[in-house]
Amino acid sequence: MDLQKIELFSSLNPTEISQINSIARRIHLTRGESVFNEGDFEKNIYIVETGQVEIYKRTPLNGEQSMAIMKNGDYFGEMAFFEKAATRSASARTLQTTSLIVIEGPDFEKLIHNYPSISLKLLATLSQRLRDTNKLVLGGSGPAATFSTAQKECKMITVASAKDGYGKTTFATSLARILSLELNKKVLFLDLDLYFGGGTHLLGVHSPRSIVDITNRYRADEQKFNLLSESIRLSENLFTIPAPRSFLEAEQIHASDIIKLLKEAKKYYDYVITDTGSIFDENLYTVLDTSDFVFFIINFASLSTITDNVRFFHGISKLSYPRERLILLGNNIGPDFSTNKTSRVFPYPVIGGLPRIPDFEPQFGKPAYDLNPTSPYCEVLRLLVRNVLKEVNLKKPQTKGNIFSMLFGEKDPEQVINLQLSQLNPPPGSNFSPIINPRDVRSQVKYVRYNLLFGYIEEAKSNLLSFMEYSQSSAPLCELLGEIFLSEEKLSEALEAFQKAISLDPQQHVALGYLSYLSGSKESFDRSIAAVEAKIAANPNHLDLINDYGKILMINEHYEEGAIQFKKALKTNPNYLEAKLNLAICLSKCGKSEDAIEMLIGIENKNPRLFYTLGEIFYQSGRLYLAYKAYNKASLLYPSYPGLRPKLFELSGYLRKLDTVIDLHEKFVNTSPKFPDLHTKLANFYHLAGKSELAITQFKKALAINPNYKEAKVKLEALQKDSIWRLAKQSLEGDSTDVTASTRSLKAVINFISGDDNTRFPEEAVLHIKNVGTAKTIQKALNAAQLEAGGAELDLSPLGLLTTQDILLFQIAEVKSGNVIRFAPHYLEKDEILAGRCDVDLDFDLNQESDGLVEHLTKYFLVHLESRKFAELLSSNGSVGYKAYIRNESNGLEATGYINPENDAQINFVLNASNKSGTAAANPGDRLNIKLVDGKKDVAFTTDFTVTKADVLNFYKTVTAQESGKTKEANS
Repeated sequence: MDLQKIELFSSLNPTEISQINSIARRIHLTRGESVFNEGDFEKNIYIVETGQVEIYKRTPLNGEQSMAIMKNGDYFGEMAFFEKAATRSASARTLQTTSLIVIEGPDFEKLIHNYPSISLKLLATLSQRLRDTNKLVLGGSGPAATFSTAQKECKMITVASAKDGYGKTTFATSLARILSLELNKKVLFLDLDLYFGGGTHLLGVHSPRSIVDITNRYRADEQKFNLLSESIRLSENLFTIPAPRSFLEAEQIHASDIIKLLKEAKKYYDYVITDTGSIFDENLYTVLDTSDFVFFIINFASLSTITDNVRFFHGISKLSYPRERLILLGNNIGPDFSTNKTSRVFPYPVIGGLPRIPDFEPQFGKPAYDLNPTSPYCEVLRLLVRNVLKEVNLKKPQTKGNIFSMLFGEKDPEQVINLQLSQLNPPPGSNFSPIINPRDVRSQVKYVRYNLLFGYIEEAKSNLLSFMEYSQSSAPLCELLGEIFLSEEKLSEALEAFQKAISLDPQQHVALGYLSYLSGSKESFDRSIAAVEAKIAANPNHLDLINDYGKILMINEHYEEGAIQFKKALKTNPNYLEAKLNLAICLSKCGKSEDAIEMLIGIENKNPRLFYTLGEIFYQSGRLYLAYKAYNKASLLYPSYPGLRPKLFELSGYLRKLDTVIDLHEKFVNTSPKFPDLHTKLANFYHLAGKSELAITQFKKALAINPNYKEAKVKLEALQKDSIWRLAKQSLEGDSTDVTASTRSLKAVINFISGDDNTRFPEEAVLHIKNVGTAKTIQKALNAAQLEAGGAELDLSPLGLLTTQDILLFQIAEVKSGNVIRFAPHYLEKDEILAGRCDVDLDFDLNQESDGLVEHLTKYFLVHLESRKFAELLSSNGSVGYKAYIRNESNGLEATGYINPENDAQINFVLNASNKSGTAAANPGDRLNIKLVDGKKDVAFTTDFTVTKADVLNFYKTVTAQESGKTKEANS
């Protein structure tokens, strides 16, 4: 591309252009690829050589908004020239296969620094462009102006459907007949149903030439090629390009060929009608890109087929396709059809319906039009031609029987169609995107609520935003977004989300409750209570509604009334986790902190939100050491929990100061041991620091000096009777089998000297460490001196979250040969997690041991069970109480399953044979059995599988649960 023809560089002289050329490079992107994203810090300038690029912005509540479409010769990204420190204010992505010329920001800055004349000329050009843009904005021109609305000489019509058999070919061939015969329009019928060629068959085409032959002729000599003479003429005004003759031929057609054919067709034809296949590929994308109208045929005979259309709408959303060009039509509709009903299925209007054609069977050379050109079906097509294609010279259709009244009611059918068409024009700045019916988002809401319940806020938000791309009209999702914003203390965003939820559904009771809390509106509170009470009256046993009732009361600070509702829900389901967490908050606010703490500690399913709630209650009741321990537990499970980091920072500073005070008072006590008040003060500080045993000792020493010392006596009795303190301390720091103990900061002290004085190490080696469960690895280079020193200390934080029962593989390999010379697995114990350190003896010499050494070392074996369904059962808050177990039938080893902390759709089992001499956790050929049982010990799922040698060498196996109770084995 000649850069001097680009507006940005038009003022530069040839020497300056050559300097720009020296730093420019070309990149090729396929359709839908991102050029840059909003928020990126990059300063490149882009020029579109071929293709199209869309500039757009995305907001959670309003979805994507198209700002501009960049075509050949357009440039973008230049505002970085003005704003050096700014990030990208919008995103850019390709709408079709695109070639871009890229000028890297740093290279460009260096160039304009060396050539000030270039800088001044570009600044003048950019300033003028900015002024021109402002004039357009003030004049009312919007981004939609990038699509030309001028009348074209040739109209491109595409007919598509989600599946074959929905009537698209019948429609396309009949439309071609009407345009060519009744309007004398020159029409090209392009059969792009490459694998089946239904249109070629229905039009009765029997020709030695197909689209493949015609394309090959064009490739051979573009200058002499004439599409009009190469097309197959069916009648005076109707021409066709037939489909390929075989499946193999179909593979020879590419999107670039189609673009060239369509470009040629514009020279000769009034209309090009393309009958497409039902495969969403690059060929279909290309045709849609160039279409003036797309008639999308939907089969309403069975509403279960509606889901087939989601794929089409998801695909077309990537094109930023103007929605006014997409014409939805129902096919084979009956007396119960109405455009009002279809609006419940699609968030944009269906223009009308195509009636059934009695006894019609597609036959060679017999389109529906040829069989009966005055049929109701053809009359409806004439309506569409007049009102959609604006061919007003076509005779007005004749009303026959009750067909039009069935389709359009008693109104004028042309008025109905035009009313529906008018609804296709979107608000300024919006673009076409698929939207899922609000009633079909229950599973999405459940999944997001599941993450929120356990406190995984970032995952919940990420999933929610991805769902909302296609469900912006869902009140429950908007409500959930508001709750997430509120947890992040983004009050204005939360308010906007709740208001949108209520605008979508005025009876969205929880959103009304939050709106009342944020705005102080008593009217909103009364509406929320009325709405939820009405729903409970209709569904008195719906526990989620009862929980919602309590939640509305709680967030509006009616704690006692809220507690009553949560207790109602828990009476029916004692293990309802969300009700327990909410009840604990209400109890603490009502001055019953001990009851709240005891209830929370008793919950088996520990999670970040539980520990954070526990920390809040400890904090508010003045038990700051326990608050710190609870917050720390939450941090180990989920460091990014909102509000957690400042609390930990505050309390860790407090505890450090407290340690300083304790050191000072310990010196006072040591120098003056006979003063009971000093012992009492030290005891108080010990108690605040969580050192209860030391506190009891100091109180007793004070009373030994003065048995009547009242303060020491009262506090000692209170401390000894404080069962909540002991229970909480034991839960938060005591020895426990809780497999969720985890850390992101663990050090490994590694010993790799076996005690043999003859041990020899290579000059260069590398230490590999792998977490079997996550497959994350780290490496550390070792030289001869380090090896001879006999040990090393390594930070394992790059491995990410490490939990009890994780299996780590340690090995030393020679750099030159790659041979492993030291090897050992290590099973993480809870005391190592809590201590932040593990010791590993890496003293097995693989050069001296037998071939069976690795199998012999398999004292630990990990099994992943992939199943979101069963993982949710295991972690659910229901009263059934599911447990998962694994058993090695060959050696009797058993283990209990737990949710993988980094993958909530996976259950982990670790077989541990470390205490069994001469027994491996698993050997090749062993049969393992997994069972999922409920609280009544009834088996909900069971499966058996065999361990292979590869599994043993990898120290783990992944199995995927099937609905049938079988498993699919696949090591990753």
